[in-house]
Amino acid sequence: MREQMLAHPFLDEGLRRALARLDQAALSTDEVDSFIAVSEVLMWVMFLNHRYWREDATAYAQAKSAQGSAGVLLDGLRLVWDLLKHHPLERIVEVTRGIEFPATFPANVCEVRWRRLVELPSDRPGYLHPEERNAYRLHLEGRPVRRIMPRVVDFLIDWRAAHSVLPSP
Repeated sequence: MREQMLAHPFLDEGLRRALARLDQAALSTDEVDSFIAVSEVLMWVMFLNHRYWREDATAYAQAKSAQGSAGVLLDGLRLVWDLLKHHPLERIVEVTRGIEFPATFPANVCEVRWRRLVELPSDRPGYLHPEERNAYRLHLEGRPVRRIMPRVVDFLIDWRAAHSVLPSP
């Protein structure tokens, strides 16, 4: 089972391509491009998060919670993933338009940020786990999605490389 679960090199490439599309979407004037890109990279991240947890829950949980690990971001993203099952993405992220300062190049036209925790849908309060809410508040709220997701993608790629029976491409 381990070989079936972790030996697929296309997983890294899928993550990388989704992340590249997220960066490209920031240059678009159409916020739908950003919503699609955020949804795509989040789908890949949460798919692999679940897959790696199923393979070795104890080791994966330890790696996620290690000091300085980007794995802690995954708890906040789990909250986002759970909310997306019941609410549109527009209730979880907000889009800001125009160039922000300090300016970065290429200049972003459309920046997608995680909403503040108090702005998130709260019609299912018992469904939202306290550790996920806390991780979201500490590590995601108000921050640009494009600044968070590369760290998460790197964490997942590193995990796969360290636990795969095949070398990473």
